[in-house]
Amino acid sequence: MKAIFDDRQWKHDPKHFMANGTVYPNPEQLQRIEVLHSGAEAAGCSFQAPADHGMGPSRPCIRRNISSFWKPSIPTGAGLRMR
Repeated sequence: MKAIFDDRQWKHDPKHFMANGTVYPNPEQLQRIEVLHSGAEAAGCSFQAPADHGMGPSRPCIRRNISSFWKPSIPTGAGLRMR
């Protein structure tokens, strides 16, 4: 089985996260990558790095999701438009 892994994941090490307006210590630790990686290897997975497509592919999705709940408080025609 193929597993996707990018070495840049090692750089993602947030110390905190926010839930309901409260800051908490992040339960996700870098050790989690080691455990999952070892488990995937033990299961016979081969690793492949993903192709980097930048932020471009996610923009239409983000725009669509924001527009589904975002209601502007500024009257229409005030000069602000989503691109």
